[in-house]
Amino acid sequence: MLNLTHRDSHAEPSALAPGVFYDVRLKLNDCGYAFAPGHVVRLALSSAYWPLIWPAPEAATLTVRTPGKLTLPVRAPDPRDERIAFEAPARGAAAPVTKVAEGRMARTASFDLIKGMAAYVFDGQGGLFGEGAHRFDEIDSTVSHDLKREFTIGADDPLTARYRLTQSYELGREGWRIRIETQTSMQASASEFLLKGSLLAFEDGDLAASREWSQTIARDCL
Repeated sequence: MLNLTHRDSHAEPSALAPGVFYDVRLKLNDCGYAFAPGHVVRLALSSAYWPLIWPAPEAATLTVRTPGKLTLPVRAPDPRDERIAFEAPARGAAAPVTKVAEGRMARTASFDLIKGMAAYVFDGQGGLFGEGAHRFDEIDSTVSHDLKREFTIGADDPLTARYRLTQSYELGREGWRIRIETQTSMQASASEFLLKGSLLAFEDGDLAASREWSQTIARDCL
């Protein structure tokens, strides 16, 4: 992934001029793959990658002048490869745990045909991946963690992008229990990112601490 305003420098990004072609060198992620005879390689380029990459403030069309150049290193087969082996990873004994409540995990993607809004929601309850609440038997302490991620964006306006993260974390044992609830959100205008957050901390059911904050960050070619 490359923000094209960073094509020459990450420290000093510079805007692109419409209608001008630029030479861009992009290093792909390191990966090893064996291609079967007759297979071909397809190179796909995209100007957006939501929700992994926050969208540019304006919709843009990119033109690629071909032919470009794709350079792939080639490693020839070596008869010694058959003798390569890796031992099983070493690890200590897992702490004894007992599941005390079932969890749930859901991933949903939807598109509102009237509003033109796309939504992706990840919802894990009891554990980050729905594994449920557990008790660590040796210290008689239970842990439960709920996490919900919500991404929304409009089909024709990148400034409608929204991200909201809601979490609840509970830890305790007989005579002592804490719970932390947080919610953070992110959106952007053409010139700034806006981040908001809130935190509530409870001890034995009583509110022990709270905090709210809001911060704006200049986009600076992002």
